[in-house]
Parts: sequence; structure tokens; C-alpha cells
Amino acid sequence: MTLSQAILAAMLATLPKANPADLESISVAIEAAHGEFDPWMLAALVVRESGGNLDALGDLGECGPTQVMGWYLTPSKSCAELRDPLTAIQSSVQMLRFWADKRPDRDPWQCYASGNRCRAERSKRKLVRIRAELMAIGVDSYVHDVYIDLVRGP
Repeated sequence: MTLSQAILAAMLATLPKANPADLESISVAIEAAHGEFDPWMLAALVVRESGGNLDALGDLGECGPTQVMGWYLTPSKSCAELRDPLTAIQSSVQMLRFWADKRPDRDPWQCYASGNRCRAERSKRKLVRIRAELMAIGVDSYVHDVYIDLVRGP
């Protein structure tokens, strides 16, 4: 089982009404683009921000599965571009890197969640809780697959 398959299993269990094909695209994008950031936190971000909906639109113009404001990016991105899971995840990683560089005294996840205030401890705690739930499901799925492979044998 790959990382993207474990994330997919966790998101499918957490978001039963979401489109499975969209969640698969998102989980593959997370595996491909997470860089130095925790892929399970990125999955938690998707769960919290959009519920896995690629077409999600926020009240302030946030778009896509990670609810990025495209005009804050360099170069800027349209909502149509941010509906693409890989573009959305890469854009979120870009924003996390920006916050890590701009505010090294703060956790970039807090800054991502609160914008310029960079003080959203409660939002980060919620992400950490969602991450733990997703990881528990993902690890359980992985262990189940390993067990099935052991039982079946070579």
C-alpha cells in the first residue's frame, strides 16, 4: 500500500459523501507534492477546508480542495486552476513555505489557517485532530493489507 492509497482509504472513510475519484486525485497529488510538509496534515487540510470537494468556493474567494486564495500566489492562480488537485496542493505547499520563511518564529500551519494574523492555534489544533483520525484509519488500512498479504502468502 502506498502513501496515496493509505490517504485515500482514510479520506474515503472520513468523507463518505465525497466523490471517490476526486479523493483519489487529491491523495495522489498529496503524495506527489507534499515536499517537506506532513502529507497527513495536507489531507487534514482538505478534509477541513472543502470536504474533498474540488469545486469548493469560500466566502472570501478561496478556491478548490485546499481553499487557496489564488491572488496571493506568485504567479497568481484562477479558481479554475485551483480546482486541479495537484495545482491546489502545490499552491498550499507554496503558501506554507512562504509562511515558514516570513515567520520562522511561528508554525506555518497556524499562519496558513489565519492569514496575516498568524495566530490560529485553535485552527491548527483542529487540523492536528483531523490528521490523527486520518492517520489512524490509514495505518489501520495499511496493517490490514500487510496482514492479508501474510495470510495469502507468496
